[in-house]
Amino acid sequence: MSARDTSLDLDELVARAAVAGQILAGVGPSWIAAHAPELAHLNGDPGSKAPPWTGEEDAFLKAQLGHLSYAEIGERLGRSTTAVKVHAVRLGLPGPSQHPDFITANGIGDLLGICPKRIALYIDEGVLPGRVITPVNHNRVIHKEALKRWLVNVQNWVYFDPERVRDPHLKRLLALRKERWADAWWTTRQVAGFHGVGTTDVKRYIRMGRLPARQVKFPGRRWGHWYVLRSDTTDPKLHFYRRGEEQSSWSPALDGFLVLGRAVGLGVKGLAALCDRDPKLVDNRLRTLRDRGRLAGIAADLDLRFNPETGALFAPWQDHAGRFPALANAVDRFLSGRRRERDLRLVRGVLRSWARWYAPEHPEIRAALPKLRRSGRGLKKRIEEGYRILLAAGIDPLGNAPGSWPLREIV
Repeated sequence: MSARDTSLDLDELVARAAVAGQILAGVGPSWIAAHAPELAHLNGDPGSKAPPWTGEEDAFLKAQLGHLSYAEIGERLGRSTTAVKVHAVRLGLPGPSQHPDFITANGIGDLLGICPKRIALYIDEGVLPGRVITPVNHNRVIHKEALKRWLVNVQNWVYFDPERVRDPHLKRLLALRKERWADAWWTTRQVAGFHGVGTTDVKRYIRMGRLPARQVKFPGRRWGHWYVLRSDTTDPKLHFYRRGEEQSSWSPALDGFLVLGRAVGLGVKGLAALCDRDPKLVDNRLRTLRDRGRLAGIAADLDLRFNPETGALFAPWQDHAGRFPALANAVDRFLSGRRRERDLRLVRGVLRSWARWYAPEHPEIRAALPKLRRSGRGLKKRIEEGYRILLAAGIDPLGNAPGSWPLREIV
């Protein structure tokens, strides 16, 4: 025999010894064939059976089933995935997805009222503390205690709605946690509605770092939703400003002037001209004061009339003619028959303010409101007709006796 043949025989003997040692250690022939194909021909009879399961292997299988997949257990024990699965069935053990300590992605979706596909994606992205147990069909499970801890964490409430949880026990647990928390997550739309601004303004403040927020991206997408704590939203120090608007633009005195101007009947454009501000900024500021509930306080400080039910402001322009001389001159010219277009708009604002205030007590005055809202052609005729309706009801908005009209008190 040549030296070359002797070397080949020694290599084969070593390989056979290695296979024999693996089989004696409990490694099945199928595992050797799967993980070492070059040794498959040394396993002997292809139909030979794997060594019997030992008590230690049974204990390991019972302890790890549910925590590890069939493949992972087979990797630890040196057996095939099929052998582990078959032996688990023979022992009457539940499958990993049926383990009493775990819940599947489908079960979580039914529990929280969320699509199971989203739950699966949350697990894959690490949002939920779960894992894949069967690589073939990608079944995912979460330990029930880990899921409970995740659910009661208020930081995770941006991913689901606690009100939609269907399990009575968990629903009660979340209700108690919500009561102790005494806060809530708001969307950008809710924040915008509270402050009377647009959602773009809210997102701009978030990007600038003025408003703390959390972004929840939808799995598989680049965009998502922003969520803001209600406590941060209602912070008195938080105030929204339009682009290019300085924080010192609005002072309490200027806010009072805007409210007084609206009470006597000035429009947004007229107030903007008097304040040297953009009409959109003035309109936004008045909306902000209204949405924040500050109109009542300002009206009380200035001794104005305010109806909280309709949001109407009212003050006789005659009592404040010194602060609005242009308005007083427009009324004088209107009464004397010199009716310019600009004067007509100012007078219309006065008549509309009075009509809106007295309409709840005088149904006939309601007919004057539509006539006084419109502008354009026929404005002079509509103003004259609306003025006649108010006079017929015993109310003269353009009279010259300041403070002599019965003012409607709001209790």
